[in-house]
Amino acid sequence: MINRANSISLSALQEIIQNQLYNIDSYWIVAEINELKVNTNGHCYLNLVEKDEKTQYIKAGISATIWASVFRMINPYFESVTGQSLKSGIKILVKIHVQYHELYGLSLNITDIEPSYTVGEIELAKQKIIKQLKEDGVFEINKELPFPVLPQRIAVISSSKAAGYRDFIQQLSGNKYGYVFKTTLFEAVMQGVNAEASIIAAIEEIYKNYQLFDIVVIIRGGGSQTDLSCFDLYDLVYHATQLPLPYLTGIGHDKDVSILDLTAYKMLKTPTATADFIINHYLALEQEIDYCKQKLINVANNKILEETGFITELGVKIKNLLNNVFYKEKMLLNSILPDKMKIMSKQLIEKQQFKIDSLKLQVSSLNPFNILNKGYSITLHNGKKITPDAKISEGDEIITILYNTKISSTVKKTENYDGNDL
Repeated sequence: MINRANSISLSALQEIIQNQLYNIDSYWIVAEINELKVNTNGHCYLNLVEKDEKTQYIKAGISATIWASVFRMINPYFESVTGQSLKSGIKILVKIHVQYHELYGLSLNITDIEPSYTVGEIELAKQKIIKQLKEDGVFEINKELPFPVLPQRIAVISSSKAAGYRDFIQQLSGNKYGYVFKTTLFEAVMQGVNAEASIIAAIEEIYKNYQLFDIVVIIRGGGSQTDLSCFDLYDLVYHATQLPLPYLTGIGHDKDVSILDLTAYKMLKTPTATADFIINHYLALEQEIDYCKQKLINVANNKILEETGFITELGVKIKNLLNNVFYKEKMLLNSILPDKMKIMSKQLIEKQQFKIDSLKLQVSSLNPFNILNKGYSITLHNGKKITPDAKISEGDEIITILYNTKISSTVKKTENYDGNDL
């Protein structure tokens, strides 16, 4: 039977554990933050895990604490180097001291951090995602799309409350060239834990109505540099690459370039720079049109001058050619005209003489004296020839003219006559 005198209390055992752990040195360890919570008193409470590299199953886990006095120094330092704050899902290299509490058990007290390790881990993660996008054949796909000649209808993914969105709209609408643009906002959360899902939803909405737009603009601006990690996430970037329209980014990276920037048709630093890029595209096109217009005018003027000289030269040639032709024809006429004129004149005279002789015969046959000489006579009444409708009465005096005799008569009788006696 066990002797009770040889047993110890639970608190005595915990004191022994504490004493043993107190003598353990501090260690630098690598772990992934699984959970993180900052209390109102400034203390930071974490759950650190180690995952199997192949299966990603958790094979070790422990609670950790960063006391407020240390957290106030560690967190800003970590943010300034890595560009993001301490949060779930990132790997860290920290200096820890093992501690044991009677009620809460074993935990770690974090006293220092090496942010350069996390930077390396972040970069490795980014390179892994970039490699996957390249293997999927989508990394360069948006850059290969044709950029519209006049990108007037612009789908904008941003927060309506973001200063960057206001800067973008103001820069576009206030351009000094008077270019007019139509922008449609697709509201999205641009930072924080909900950013990825919100931006993907906006992308999918644009995809459904892509025929209504020319380009897509993803802008942010005005936020903290630590809230940009969502633009390095595979799902968000992959969705963006599936857009059938060129997309521009102006998400305000000063120190780093996101994967979304790398896959965009064009990466710009800020929303204002993005607006300037679109405006300058219009300006370059207008200048090209003006250049082509002036070049066309110059070509046309040179062609007119060239053709005017050709026409003038041709006119001189035609004039000389006509003068030569006229001269040759004149010489030819001078050589053959006299004889030909004589023949033609004689023929014309003979022809006209024949006509005259014919007319003479006609005139002679119609001469009243020749008619009278054939036995006909002319009867006059009151000095006028008697026509068929003349009215002659008994007692009227009439004169009958023969070829060589004039007879005066008095009408004794008039009657109708049908000419049967002739």
